[in-house]
Amino acid sequence: MVRRQPDDAVPVDVGRGGVRGGGLAGGADAILERVDALGSSPGAAAVQLALHLVDLVIFDDGPRAVEARRRKAELLEVRAASEPSFVARNVLKSASAIERRALD
Repeated sequence: MVRRQPDDAVPVDVGRGGVRGGGLAGGADAILERVDALGSSPGAAAVQLALHLVDLVIFDDGPRAVEARRRKAELLEVRAASEPSFVARNVLKSASAIERRALD
């Protein structure tokens, strides 16, 4: 049985005010700028790092969380396109669809 880690187990509120207060990596704007840069970089490793960073903005649940979910869905599609494994590719595509449904 696979158990999901609770969202509150991820220590997002680091520094002064977490992501929203700018205490973590310069805030949501700076993190999303880095996500965009990584997402347009070649290689699966850069896209994977962008996926980890965008989660920080989503978990913070601030005013940029909806935009971050949209970007995560796009990044998952980019990551899926470069994945050679059929199973992994479909897991990534399913995760993208779940993120898009969460936006509705």
